[in-house]
Amino acid sequence: MAEKGVTSVGIDFCEEMLVEARRRVPTGIFRRMDMQQLAYPRAAFAGLWVCASFHFLPREAALPTLKGFARILQSGGILCLSVELEERTGGDVSRSDDGGIYRQRYTVDELMGLLRDAGFRRLRQESSPSCKSTVGPPRVKMWLTVFAQNTGTSHLPGETTDEPRCSLCLEGNQDNYKAIGSHKSASILWGDDRLFVMPDIAPLAEGHLLIVSTSHLRSFGAFPAAAPSCLEATKRAVRDLLKQAYGKPTIFFEHGSARPGEAGACVDHAHLHCLPCSVPLKDILDRRLGPGIRTDLASLRHMYQAAQSYLYLEEGPGDQWAYPVDVLPCQFHRRALAELIGDIDWDWRRTRSSPETRTRFLRTLEQLLPLADDYIRQDTIWNGR
Repeated sequence: MAEKGVTSVGIDFCEEMLVEARRRVPTGIFRRMDMQQLAYPRAAFAGLWVCASFHFLPREAALPTLKGFARILQSGGILCLSVELEERTGGDVSRSDDGGIYRQRYTVDELMGLLRDAGFRRLRQESSPSCKSTVGPPRVKMWLTVFAQNTGTSHLPGETTDEPRCSLCLEGNQDNYKAIGSHKSASILWGDDRLFVMPDIAPLAEGHLLIVSTSHLRSFGAFPAAAPSCLEATKRAVRDLLKQAYGKPTIFFEHGSARPGEAGACVDHAHLHCLPCSVPLKDILDRRLGPGIRTDLASLRHMYQAAQSYLYLEEGPGDQWAYPVDVLPCQFHRRALAELIGDIDWDWRRTRSSPETRTRFLRTLEQLLPLADDYIRQDTIWNGR
């Protein structure tokens, strides 16, 4: 895939297999993750290649796992699925090989029925034999490979299909990520149908992350009233992750526009910046904008509903501030932080393709992806996902 210029993410549950994958493809992105619990937001990927792995799942896990595949595929996305073929019909056909490894085999009709129930449309199928064995004498296996298309919508209930697709929408413009040789979906640390976490496109420092709404919302003031707990849980996880990686506290900030072009926002899609550092950003905001107002997500929602744009700053748990504003210079927070951090260009549009930006972005991924995988396996993030 890399040789064909396709950006992809490899997933396996076995650490030794991941070590081998990284040895063979040093530039690849590989995650330790369970295919039954894919920690990605809906519509994150255009295609899934599931080769000789799905049949290791027990029969009762087949349909829920296929529905999980459909969830993270874009509408019209393609699934390529290869399993051992069972030509007999009737009964649950499973067995262990010479090494004691469980395999669930499927007839053509069984697999097609599962795919249909999960929301896929068959495009074509192929069958072919192989003769090999990792353990014990070689034996002939028959393989069934199916290409299927996701027929489901990539929108959540209540979303309209005519919403704009901005540079933070997963099905939106990819040009910003192409400039640094990456892809939005391949850069996601974790996510679900409400939020996802990824490095900032032009990090002000290594570890600079974004918490992004999966739906196209203008700001977190527009976040649903029933969902504040997931945002707080995500902030806690990010704070713990960055503390573990960099040994620093985390500040959170947002340009919360209620109308286009306000609050210094240059992308009107809810995204909360997360930066591992300890700087007196509030002092600058108080000096330039007047004293901030203690706030929480409910207060931000009231401001948004009153068409009031805001700047948001959080310097610690419970230490949250809002600044009612209208039109501000673009990237106001980034300008102020660049002054405090020193010797850094604040304008992400100018710096997104620079070697320094690319290095910070890739180092952030390299440092945080393994830690995020540990959190996901421990179910630390979004309990009961």
